[in-house]
Amino acid sequence: MARRSNMAAPENAARSGPANPCAWVVRLLFLTLIVYSRSLGSGFVFDDRAWAGNPYVRNWSFVWKSFANDAWWFMDPDHPPWSAYYRPLLDAWAGLNFHLFGLHPAGWHAMEIGFHLLAVWMVYRVASMLSANDWTGLLAAGLFALAPVSAESVAWPSAVCQPLYAIFALGAFEFYLRARLPAEQSADRKMDPHRIRSLAISLAMLAGGLLTYETAVLFPFLIAAYACIFAPAPVDDGDGATLAARIRAAAVASWPYAIEVASYLALRFRVLGFISHPNPANHMSRTEAILTIPSAVVQYLFALVIPWRAAPARHLPIAASLSEPSFYMPVALLTAIGGLGFMTLRRHPRRRLYCFCAAWFLIALAPMLNLGGLFPASVVDDRYLYFPSIAFWLFIADLTISTWPAPFEGGIRREVALGAVAFLALCAAIDFSAQSFWRSDAALFSAYSAAAPEVEFFHYRLGVALAERGEYAAARSELKTARSMDPGHGWNLYNLALVDERMGDRRDALETISAALDKIEDPTPAAFIQFALVADAAGDSARAESALQRAALLPGGANAAELTRAQLRFHHGDSAGAETAVRKLLAHDPADEPALSTLGAVLAAEKRYADALEIDRRAQALAPDEPLLHYPIAYTLHRLGREREAREECAIALAGAPNEPKVRALMDEIDRALDAAR
Repeated sequence: MARRSNMAAPENAARSGPANPCAWVVRLLFLTLIVYSRSLGSGFVFDDRAWAGNPYVRNWSFVWKSFANDAWWFMDPDHPPWSAYYRPLLDAWAGLNFHLFGLHPAGWHAMEIGFHLLAVWMVYRVASMLSANDWTGLLAAGLFALAPVSAESVAWPSAVCQPLYAIFALGAFEFYLRARLPAEQSADRKMDPHRIRSLAISLAMLAGGLLTYETAVLFPFLIAAYACIFAPAPVDDGDGATLAARIRAAAVASWPYAIEVASYLALRFRVLGFISHPNPANHMSRTEAILTIPSAVVQYLFALVIPWRAAPARHLPIAASLSEPSFYMPVALLTAIGGLGFMTLRRHPRRRLYCFCAAWFLIALAPMLNLGGLFPASVVDDRYLYFPSIAFWLFIADLTISTWPAPFEGGIRREVALGAVAFLALCAAIDFSAQSFWRSDAALFSAYSAAAPEVEFFHYRLGVALAERGEYAAARSELKTARSMDPGHGWNLYNLALVDERMGDRRDALETISAALDKIEDPTPAAFIQFALVADAAGDSARAESALQRAALLPGGANAAELTRAQLRFHHGDSAGAETAVRKLLAHDPADEPALSTLGAVLAAEKRYADALEIDRRAQALAPDEPLLHYPIAYTLHRLGREREAREECAIALAGAPNEPKVRALMDEIDRALDAAR
């Protein structure tokens, strides 16, 4: 029987749009690049530090080892898996970035912006194919490119899995559409070479997505939804295919992708030892997780339609029963939205496309609605909307263009164009501002704690970030707030002790850090070494040596304990003994940055400034993202009388730690020397 396609947006339909669509897309990409250029000045924040700065990323073996381990294996290589994520391409990206840019954040941010630009281009292509209208594709791409809800996925290196997965998923879908086209046009539906090649590329792109982000396992459902909704119907069967025909079309279209996903799951099980794993830090009950889903969906919809609410965290009220407003109010709102949408669009000529957009959005968002399996501090997060939002923007763009067509064929109404430009300008301004959230740890966790003040973790991390900046009074306040919320959090108590020590309360700090180590389940060598330093500062050498012995017994702790002993010798006036011990350590590992920094301090104390400067520069080159390593360079240059160079180095240190007392004191001393020389 002769068949016809009743697709709402057939790929072979006559297209409409701008005369030179590529030029318009290039303009959009250039605007997007300008908007996101602000993030080039941001540093590494939160997970970036562990991910980009781990010691294994320096070796090319890091890449292939990532294919045989979980995504965070480098946190504890001796006890895998460390996480429930299998993302080898993400770790490979980190390894490549390190070899290209080292630990200079600007390069990492530039690569992520490049991924976003590529994703925007692909959104234009896929949206244009689905709608058969380049104006729709251009508007959808513009909304996606500049939507503030995408800011986190572009401005934060640790969220790079979002644009990278979107590229793979959009590529897989585009080539599926290309494989479908000859089948729709062919009467015998044979597998011609074009279709085979397109299908192979589509499956290869899906493989990349699976090795980047776990949500790719639902991609076959996206293919099935498209095939089901746009299933061709016999000419004499009216406007739609039968239910059986739709189910058959969905199964035929999705089975190659389902087989690939099954293969990935087998590989994942072999590497991790499990398919899925609950988040141990999330204590939400199954009932609470299910009843809170409507509230989470509403939060995501608000994030899309209210662009000025872009934020790194969102408050999500937990629903524990059906009678709570946090359950029935979101349900009522979603029911009203669904009912209004159905009544308005059920006879719309583009209803099939809109139905597919809804299916795309829900399928892509579904993994993020497993609320009990997510990290409790970010159960609802803007970055989770990166790929699902494409469907939403396609719906908005197509509804806009089709509702207000131009009076001439292939054009767009002037009012629509002006309205779109105004809205995109608003989004661009909000986007530019929102990138400041990911400028530093202090900025990020200030925003986190403001958005969700009831979350202890945010106050704890803000306290740590403020302490790193030298803002000890503010850090103590945040850490005490966190302690009041969770008195049993050992690491919070540990950092509170360090702040107390910096503020001169050495005896209190010693007892606090001792209590903290008793609460920490698996203390690190660094924790015991810090305990030793606090004990030594408090005059308790016996407890200091005991802590160093405990540190030496832990994996990786022996060298660190020896370095600390050398530092203590130096502090007690034994410069020669300290130098001998440090040079012995450097003979085994010349790239030991802490050992180099210690040696530089010893040489400077002995007034061997030229040698100290060389050593300090070597240490700083190994950790270019650490601002305080510029302090000893500035100090040595100052002692050498090179005041202008010293001031430049001191300014870099102050930019990263504006309230560090020793840095500010050195800057004042350098300024006085410069004034005297004038």
